Amino acid sequence: MHGTDLLFAEQHRDQLRVLRERARLADAIVVPTAAMADHLTRLAPRTDTGKIHHIPWGVPDHLLTTPLAPAPTCGCCTPGGSPRKRAAASSPKLWPRRRTSN
Repeated sequence: MHGTDLLFAEQHRDQLRVLRERARLADAIVVPTAAMADHLTRLAPRTDTGKIHHIPWGVPDHLLTTPLAPAPTCGCCTPGGSPRKRAAASSPKLWPRRRTSN
């Protein structure tokens, strides 16, 4: 169910008749908000409310307000990094450090 379906049915008698018929014949009706479920039952009061399923859309508020945990900083998300990084860290340096002239 879309919000425009409800708004259009509210304004046009033929569309209201179609909405009521479809709500009656449907096995399930999915709405993204509880307000839309309420609106549907006001427009089509004989609709079996057991058929109406609220499946939210968008990003839940708690994900917008709670900071995310910091991402791991190692190369492969394991303690000590990847085997290649561990080997590189334990091997001797082949090139001498550059000296900076003053």
